[in-house]
Amino acid sequence: MLNDDALARRCACLIGKYFPAVKVRTYSAIVKGWDCLVVEVNDAYMFRFARPPEVKRQLAKETLLLPRLAETLFVPVPNPEFICAHPEADDPAFIGYRKIYGEPLVRGHLSCNGVSRLAQGLARFLSELHGFPLEEAKRLKVPYLEPPRWRRRYEALYRWVSRAVLPLLEAPAQRELSLLWRSFLDRWVGSDFPPVLVHGDLTAEHILCDPSPALLTGIIDWGDATVGDAALDFAGLLYSCGPEFTQQILAMYQHDVDASFWQRASFYSKIVPIHEIRFALATGEERHLESGLDLLVRSLSAREEQ
Repeated sequence: MLNDDALARRCACLIGKYFPAVKVRTYSAIVKGWDCLVVEVNDAYMFRFARPPEVKRQLAKETLLLPRLAETLFVPVPNPEFICAHPEADDPAFIGYRKIYGEPLVRGHLSCNGVSRLAQGLARFLSELHGFPLEEAKRLKVPYLEPPRWRRRYEALYRWVSRAVLPLLEAPAQRELSLLWRSFLDRWVGSDFPPVLVHGDLTAEHILCDPSPALLTGIIDWGDATVGDAALDFAGLLYSCGPEFTQQILAMYQHDVDASFWQRASFYSKIVPIHEIRFALATGEERHLESGLDLLVRSLSAREEQ
């Protein structure tokens, strides 16, 4: 297996191979994510390389969607300028875009002066994103999951969790996770949320900001964008930033929410570690499995705040 330096070097060679006009002077691997390796080039561009071959479909979606979002949203998002959609055999698909400056959001930023302006910026971003025309999202090949299909998605995920995750947990955590999931599905009866375009993975690491004075500067990593439940985007904030800050954003959000909105967001936030566990079981990465299980147990034991 190549180390990060070797991976970055190979990616730099691929950029030169497919885009010879790009003169790569400096490069470094900055994110070795579950789906993509992200390489920074010349302190000016970010290139995302698909790791599993199936991630190629995500990149194809982003190349269609992101230019329209760049025109629609007030906050900067990646806008692909270099698209290698059909590489030669054994080469990964990849896209490149101008670097968006800012630091990933951390909880320490929430104690800075001007944090209310950051909440206002995120509320405006979510209001604009969730107001994106659905017919256009369909035209841009974004997956469309109306409420019945959205429910089936979580039924299918629970079947996998029952087989693969519950046996890895101690009995108390098994009971808590089963109860949480069954309660979510039981409450779903009669729920009919209005589908909207969602980011799908709006955790703090994908929110860029200037920490002083807490200014939103960009939203990155759109591979999970889909049409579905708006509560999912608040779940990432709830998981990363806590209920107080998330409630500030929700109070300024410009769309109506139904009576079970916060409960759905809470459920989605509690199962965020499931995705790390799934990645770990698929790749055999023991470190991620241990981390995901620990985070899941802590998430299940945390007091739910309304």
